[in-house]
Amino acid sequence: MGIFRGIFRGLSYVLAKIIYRVKVYGLENVPKDEGCIICGNHVHGMDAPVLLAALRK
Repeated sequence: MGIFRGIFRGLSYVLAKIIYRVKVYGLENVPKDEGCIICGNHVHGMDAPVLLAALRK
């Protein structure tokens, strides 16, 4: 299951960068060793997969 998650995450991020020109701001504010709550506003159907792919966690 882990390999498919990695492939999906990678494809989502590449498609977002190429097609939608996604830019990630504030990634340095996400804790690396602790949990956090991430909230997206879902303007598009690809918001959730791109958000998860951009976090790399």
